[in-house]
Amino acid sequence: MRIGVATYSYHRTLFTRWRNYPATGKVTLEDFLPHLKELGAEGVHINNMHIDATEKSRRSLRDRLREMGFYVHVSCGSVTAPARTPKEIAEGVRPNLELARFLGAEVGCLISHFFRTYEGIDIGKELKVAVEVLKLLAPQAEDLGVKLAMENHADFRSDELVRIMTEVGSPWVGINVDIANPFKVFEDPLQAVKKMSPYALSSHIRDSKFLSLTEPEGGGRYGFSVINTCLGSGLLPMRSIIETLHKENPDIALNVESIPGVIDEDLCVRQCIDYLKELVAEVEGRGVSHPSS
Repeated sequence: MRIGVATYSYHRTLFTRWRNYPATGKVTLEDFLPHLKELGAEGVHINNMHIDATEKSRRSLRDRLREMGFYVHVSCGSVTAPARTPKEIAEGVRPNLELARFLGAEVGCLISHFFRTYEGIDIGKELKVAVEVLKLLAPQAEDLGVKLAMENHADFRSDELVRIMTEVGSPWVGINVDIANPFKVFEDPLQAVKKMSPYALSSHIRDSKFLSLTEPEGGGRYGFSVINTCLGSGLLPMRSIIETLHKENPDIALNVESIPGVIDEDLCVRQCIDYLKELVAEVEGRGVSHPSS
């Protein structure tokens, strides 16, 4: 199993080309890659907002990725979009997929354009669109030699994603398994990972816990929020999840996607990589076992 970092873990540190994104980072991804190498990362999942638009910058980034010896996964857009046809959506993804190939990516990661908690969402309609778009993209992915991995992005549940994979039926299309997002669609994370892992091409590794929301007067609880934590400090059964992913794909990339909120980004990523290295060593039989989490 390979351990890397999703660059969204540094969304406040890194420069972003999305003007409407509330990030203040000034460090370019190209300059930041050696630091990730020092932390022990073997690869990166690059959020495309961290890729500069100029050809010169993209060539320089490609060269630096090769210099680091990193595996590369790249965000390539959405498989659903309001008021756009499947053909139009697929055409919008194509340039990102070509960029992923240019950067040497083995996987292009996709999301949907909605969260399940949005009002008025027709899950059946969105599922149908996702299938049609992925069927259009699968031959292009094969031509470019870049596999497509659709994330469970707090949108579709695991059964629905498996249905999408079955209906698309292409070895070039799989799932980017985010191990914490099942909480956000009211699923048990371990059971969801077990369903999705046969199709796993990539992963986002993070932990989460629930924060109880109490009325201002303290008279009662009116709900809860799901918040992200550093690995090992949340509610996920991390060892069982990593064992499940390892069983189906021993070479899968485990991309730390730490979104710690007010916690220092680099500190959280450091802790996550160290935690994950020890856990992977145990799962692969290279370390000293301790009680399962």
